[in-house]
Amino acid sequence: STTDIETMLGHFKAAAPDAPAPTAIDFVAGELRIKGLDASASAIATMSAKLRPQGYSVRQDADALLIKEERFR
Repeated sequence: STTDIETMLGHFKAAAPDAPAPTAIDFVAGELRIKGLDASASAIATMSAKLRPQGYSVRQDADALLIKEERFR
């Protein structure tokens, strides 16, 4: 499944291979929240460009990076 934590973490690591280890990972209802990355807007845009073809959206949400499956048209 594209919404299980292992698959999503694998896609994240492929999109951001040089990202530091997160301080926390939360996974609820197919949404992956990764905390402690301190990602810049350009880094988030790069991750988003790499993950969108896989069917995921990426955005900053408070102190976490939020990755979730989307149905793009």
